[in-house]
Amino acid sequence: MEKLPTSLAEKIYDVLTRYADAKPTYEEKESFVFHFGVLKNKSNHYTLTCIDDSPRSFHRTRDGLFLKGKGANRVNIILKKLAEEFGIIEPSNAVSSSN
Repeated sequence: MEKLPTSLAEKIYDVLTRYADAKPTYEEKESFVFHFGVLKNKSNHYTLTCIDDSPRSFHRTRDGLFLKGKGANRVNIILKKLAEEFGIIEPSNAVSSSN
């Protein structure tokens, strides 16, 4: 898949730190942004390092952006809106977070 705009990758990580307990360190954010915003043809999933040590992963698919793990219901609604805002998905093509 194509890389994400860097500004979108940064916003996504901000959401993940605020609502999914992803570690808010500079290194973790830069690693996430580099993975999705700079490198091409990398894996479409990313395992997050979280404050509470609960397993969570971020996924990018043709259908949108998703978090799997604790807090996914709340975060996936926000990720859907960001994906629509940045033109990653069309509002009519949005898939529920149950995938």
